[in-house]
Amino acid sequence: MRTIEQVLDLEAMKSEIADLGEQVAAPDLWDDQANATRVTGRLSDLQGQVERFEALQGRIEDLGVLVELGVEEGDEDSLALALHGSPRLAGFGVVLQTDNFLVLSKGAGDGTTLSRQ
Repeated sequence: MRTIEQVLDLEAMKSEIADLGEQVAAPDLWDDQANATRVTGRLSDLQGQVERFEALQGRIEDLGVLVELGVEEGDEDSLALALHGSPRLAGFGVVLQTDNFLVLSKGAGDGTTLSRQ
Protein backbone atom coordinates (compact mmCIF):
# COMPACT_ATOMS: atom_id res chain seq x y z
CA MET A 1 0.00 0.00 0.00
CA ARG A 2 2.98 2.28 0.40
CA THR A 3 3.41 2.59 -3.36
CA ILE A 4 -0.25 3.42 -3.92
CA GLU A 5 -0.07 5.98 -1.12
CA GLN A 6 2.93 7.60 -2.77
CA VAL A 7 1.32 7.63 -6.22
CA LEU A 8 -1.85 9.18 -4.81
CA ASP A 9 0.27 11.60 -2.74
CA LEU A 10 -2.09 11.10 0.17
CA GLU A 11 -0.43 13.77 2.30
CA ALA A 12 -0.94 16.39 -0.44
CA MET A 13 -4.55 15.26 -0.82
CA LYS A 14 -5.16 15.61 2.91
CA SER A 15 -3.54 19.04 2.88
CA GLU A 16 -5.76 20.14 0.00
CA ILE A 17 -8.80 18.75 1.85
CA ALA A 18 -7.91 20.91 4.86
CA ASP A 19 -7.49 23.98 2.63
CA LEU A 20 -10.77 23.35 0.81
CA GLY A 21 -12.49 22.75 4.15
CA GLU A 22 -11.45 26.25 5.24
CA GLN A 23 -12.76 27.69 1.98
CA VAL A 24 -16.09 25.88 2.43
CA ALA A 25 -16.40 27.32 5.94
CA ALA A 26 -16.06 30.89 4.64
CA PRO A 27 -19.36 32.79 4.96
CA ASP A 28 -18.99 34.33 1.49
CA LEU A 29 -18.34 31.05 -0.33
CA TRP A 30 -21.61 31.15 -2.26
CA ASP A 31 -21.14 34.74 -3.41
CA ASP A 32 -19.34 33.19 -6.38
CA GLN A 33 -21.45 30.16 -7.24
CA ALA A 34 -19.10 28.83 -9.92
CA ASN A 35 -16.17 28.86 -7.48
CA ALA A 36 -18.31 27.40 -4.70
CA THR A 37 -19.37 24.53 -6.95
CA ARG A 38 -15.76 23.90 -7.95
CA VAL A 39 -14.53 23.99 -4.34
CA THR A 40 -17.25 21.75 -2.92
CA GLY A 41 -16.97 19.31 -5.84
CA ARG A 42 -13.20 19.04 -5.47
CA LEU A 43 -13.53 18.61 -1.69
CA SER A 44 -16.06 15.82 -2.15
CA ASP A 45 -13.90 14.11 -4.78
CA LEU A 46 -10.76 14.21 -2.64
CA GLN A 47 -12.58 13.02 0.48
CA GLY A 48 -14.00 10.09 -1.50
CA GLN A 49 -10.57 9.12 -2.82
CA VAL A 50 -9.02 9.21 0.66
CA GLU A 51 -11.91 7.23 2.15
CA ARG A 52 -11.65 4.56 -0.57
CA PHE A 53 -7.89 4.26 -0.05
CA GLU A 54 -8.24 3.99 3.73
CA ALA A 55 -11.01 1.39 3.40
CA LEU A 56 -8.84 -0.67 1.03
CA GLN A 57 -5.89 -0.34 3.36
CA GLY A 58 -8.04 -1.60 6.24
CA ARG A 59 -9.26 -4.58 4.24
CA ILE A 60 -5.70 -5.52 3.28
CA GLU A 61 -4.57 -5.24 6.91
CA ASP A 62 -7.48 -7.47 7.99
CA LEU A 63 -6.61 -9.95 5.26
CA GLY A 64 -2.99 -9.95 6.41
CA VAL A 65 -4.03 -10.74 9.97
CA LEU A 66 -6.24 -13.61 8.82
CA VAL A 67 -3.47 -15.05 6.66
CA GLU A 68 -0.91 -14.61 9.42
CA LEU A 69 -3.16 -16.42 11.89
CA GLY A 70 -3.80 -19.16 9.38
CA VAL A 71 -0.11 -19.68 8.65
CA GLU A 72 1.11 -19.42 12.26
CA GLU A 73 -1.60 -21.59 13.75
CA GLY A 74 -1.99 -23.93 10.80
CA ASP A 75 -5.60 -22.77 10.74
CA GLU A 76 -6.90 -23.65 7.32
CA ASP A 77 -10.28 -22.06 8.15
CA SER A 78 -8.63 -18.65 8.59
CA LEU A 79 -6.74 -19.07 5.32
CA ALA A 80 -9.89 -20.17 3.54
CA LEU A 81 -11.81 -17.20 4.96
CA ALA A 82 -9.05 -14.81 3.95
CA LEU A 83 -8.72 -16.17 0.44
CA HIS A 84 -12.25 -17.25 -0.37
CA GLY A 85 -14.38 -15.16 1.98
CA SER A 86 -13.78 -12.11 -0.18
CA PRO A 87 -15.40 -12.23 -3.62
CA ARG A 88 -12.46 -10.28 -5.00
CA LEU A 89 -10.00 -12.91 -3.79
CA ALA A 90 -12.02 -16.02 -4.59
CA GLY A 91 -9.88 -18.63 -6.30
CA PHE A 92 -6.54 -17.19 -5.22
CA GLY A 93 -3.95 -19.17 -3.30
CA VAL A 94 -0.92 -18.10 -1.26
CA VAL A 95 2.27 -18.35 -3.29
CA LEU A 96 4.71 -16.53 -1.03
CA GLN A 97 4.51 -14.73 2.29
CA THR A 98 7.20 -12.65 3.99
CA ASP A 99 7.09 -10.02 6.72
CA ASN A 100 6.30 -7.23 4.26
CA PHE A 101 4.18 -8.76 1.53
CA LEU A 102 1.97 -11.58 0.49
CA VAL A 103 1.78 -12.89 -3.06
CA LEU A 104 -1.47 -14.46 -4.18
CA SER A 105 -1.98 -16.24 -7.45
CA LYS A 106 -5.10 -17.32 -9.27
CA GLY A 107 -3.16 -19.30 -11.88
CA ALA A 108 0.23 -19.66 -13.49
CA GLY A 109 2.17 -16.43 -13.70
CA ASP A 110 -0.46 -13.97 -12.54
CA GLY A 111 0.81 -13.19 -9.03
CA THR A 112 -0.93 -10.39 -7.19
CA THR A 113 1.07 -8.70 -4.45
CA LEU A 114 -0.62 -7.38 -1.34
CA SER A 115 1.74 -5.25 0.68
CA ARG A 116 1.54 -5.14 4.46
CA GLN A 117 3.44 -2.20 5.96
